[in-house]
Amino acid sequence: MAIEKSSIHVYFLDFVNFNSDLNKEYLADRGVDALYFDDIESFLQMAAVTPPIVIIYNMDLRKDDQTWFFDLRKRFKEIPIILLCSSKTLSKARKLLDKGAFMNVRSPINMEELYHMIKRAIEFKNKGSKPIEGGQETSPIITIMENLVQNSNELLETFKDSFPDKITVSNDLLLQRLIEMISDVLNVQIISLLLVDPRTNNLIITAQKGLPEVAKNNPRLKVGEGISGYVAQTGQPILTDNVQSFKHLKISDYGGQYKSGSFISMPLKIGHRVVGVINVNNKKDGSNFTPEDLLILELLNVQILLALRNAQLLYDQRNQIKTSKVLNEIDQIIIQEENQEQVFASLLEKCRDMVECETLMLFMLDKGSGEESLYIRSFLSVKGPMKKNVVMEKDEGIEGMVMNVRTPVLISKAENDSRISQKLREALPGTIHNIAAYPVVMFDEVVGIVEAVNKLKKPQFEREDLYLLKQITYKIFLAFMKANLSREKASLNARLQAFLNRSGS
Repeated sequence: MAIEKSSIHVYFLDFVNFNSDLNKEYLADRGVDALYFDDIESFLQMAAVTPPIVIIYNMDLRKDDQTWFFDLRKRFKEIPIILLCSSKTLSKARKLLDKGAFMNVRSPINMEELYHMIKRAIEFKNKGSKPIEGGQETSPIITIMENLVQNSNELLETFKDSFPDKITVSNDLLLQRLIEMISDVLNVQIISLLLVDPRTNNLIITAQKGLPEVAKNNPRLKVGEGISGYVAQTGQPILTDNVQSFKHLKISDYGGQYKSGSFISMPLKIGHRVVGVINVNNKKDGSNFTPEDLLILELLNVQILLALRNAQLLYDQRNQIKTSKVLNEIDQIIIQEENQEQVFASLLEKCRDMVECETLMLFMLDKGSGEESLYIRSFLSVKGPMKKNVVMEKDEGIEGMVMNVRTPVLISKAENDSRISQKLREALPGTIHNIAAYPVVMFDEVVGIVEAVNKLKKPQFEREDLYLLKQITYKIFLAFMKANLSREKASLNARLQAFLNRSGS
């Protein structure tokens, strides 16, 4: 049956986004006019003027997914309703087939399949027939897989509150083996796992297979940017046979690597929170991806998230052990070393390795010259020694700001930051790219600043680095306390010796 052109054939109660524009274009080419609504009020207003021939309702559009269906069923008793559903709403959609729904179809939509469903719905409506009991036939294996996906999502709910706020682990062996497993299961050549950094709202490539060097060297993408960014922003998967059809999104500059236009981009979700995106491209046999492939990925979603959680827990545990070991070594240096300059030099060396930075320095407040000023008490850099000494006014530069507000600071782009003192730029070896600084407090008074410059192995300092700098300030406090006690002890010994000398004479 060919569909004859008329004013409006199909109403979608669905997400209004670039996919809706693509779907309207696809249907328009086949003689079907479609309107999209993302709220039921505007839907009903339009339907009162021009009733639809077929209604398509995405059950993932709202949490109370069944209420709108029953409203539609009550108002439009003779109009077929096709349900779009994900793994989370699949069982509800199937139950609604017995409540008057015409059919259900899995999202993301295969438009050719949906087009044929629309044709069947119009045929049934014109003939006054009832829909086939149970909707479209589904193979037992697919049914089992869909049920497993639903059960897996319920399993994820049990540990969503304990899932880390941020995944910082990368290049982890466990994650890489998981990527290899997915490659074998889906028979694909290219896979990328991108995780959301909630602080910067970036997607970062954390594990991959088959990506070209240009992609590996540019591992960051803004949420909302490109196809992966769209999936991360909306939480909706994409399965397509033609990547070029996504006119509303910028295709990557290295898209020439893809042998076919077929790919899957799937969000990794804990509840409603998107923590990352997994992309699969290039089946080894050159075939297109299918809804069954997406189901397999959704089944693996729980394994991926559990692997991420376990990898992060192990990474954090190792870091805590490493940090504790370094801090204990610093304690021993403070106890055993009598030369205070050597204490600070050793302390900075240990701490620089712990923070993983290019340069670490200790600013101290000098009150002896009448006007308070800041000077560098101790300095250590992989770039070499300072070019010249630095003495700054108490209110000058980033250091003065930290002194006055008594608050740590992170600066990610320091090259053109006017708050950074020109004296410091001229004195340090190399260019300042990023900074982390923490106030040194003794007896409720800020007496100095610990400052790290240029993070190694990562593009910038993060809040975890401020925590490490805070631990360092405690050790600096202990070093000063020991020095003061040593001076007081020496003074007492000298006074005692003088008293004994006078008594003996």
